[in-house]
Amino acid sequence: MVHHIGGIWLEIGGRENMVLKKYSWSMADSNTDRGRRRPVIWLVCGSNDRKVWTPIHNVPDQIVVPDTVSSTPNNQTDIYFTMYDEPAPYKYFRWIVRKLNTETWFAMSTFKLYGYEYIEQPIIKVDPSDSDYRYIIYRISQSQ
Repeated sequence: MVHHIGGIWLEIGGRENMVLKKYSWSMADSNTDRGRRRPVIWLVCGSNDRKVWTPIHNVPDQIVVPDTVSSTPNNQTDIYFTMYDEPAPYKYFRWIVRKLNTETWFAMSTFKLYGYEYIEQPIIKVDPSDSDYRYIIYRISQSQ
């Protein structure tokens, strides 16, 4: 659970919960400055109420091969990140940029989220002692 983390952040929300499978970002910068202006420390979090934020991917601590942070990506080409544990479904996501390669500004071109919509499916069970009684149990699972 994240209460407060310094940095600048971008928040994206939707109508339905989503399980985040991967994300990407790209920069809009010149070949000369792109490497020194790139983010090097960031955190992707999820929330369902915009008050309690749960970490999903903490970089650079959780960078795993084949995910890489290239120092000189092609201009406006997405860098993808997929190597993290599949999170619970969330309605809101934040990308908190905590440090750039040098003390400067950066120009982001895109930030994209990829995943699937999570819809709780009700399971109807019958009480064997009372054939007229039915109740619904909601199954919460990270994969369906």
